[in-house]
Amino acid sequence: CTDFMLVNEKKNVVVGRSMEFGIKLESAIVIFPKKEKRVSILANKKKGLSWTSKYAYIGVTSFGLDLIADGMNEKGLSIGTLWFPGAKYPSVPSNEQENTIALQDLGNWILGSFSSLEEVKEGLQKVYIFANRIPQLKGIPPIHLSLHDSFGKSMVIEFIDGKMEIIEIGRAHV
Repeated sequence: CTDFMLVNEKKNVVVGRSMEFGIKLESAIVIFPKKEKRVSILANKKKGLSWTSKYAYIGVTSFGLDLIADGMNEKGLSIGTLWFPGAKYPSVPSNEQENTIALQDLGNWILGSFSSLEEVKEGLQKVYIFANRIPQLKGIPPIHLSLHDSFGKSMVIEFIDGKMEIIEIGRAHV
């Protein structure tokens, strides 16, 4: 998959992506309202992070789940989930269940909770990410996330050698 951003001379921004995926994702376009209460479900059906969405958002979901492949919220924050072979996720402390979010809920949490990349970066400092198995993919998906905000900034979140790496790209220029 490839993520890209185009900016014209009037500073209009278009974000796009390609998707070369070998299996049918059973995609659907879903509108998620603000003030929706959500709970991330972890291993053995334990409850993880819970939150109430501050922002409405639209997402392309996969497999009949609320797993966001791509989406954008009402504040112009967008996210793309891209394949990243070799991703190695951080381990999660057993005593941090209430601060842990399942990988498949990350897009919903980000789009429903934040309006800018600065807020996303700050929020990610406070959570652990549980890399859960997605049965339809027959394993834990190796992904990274591409994000863009209405301020023209971009960011990539990658999971390398058991650490979350945040790469900030800065403001779009013409």
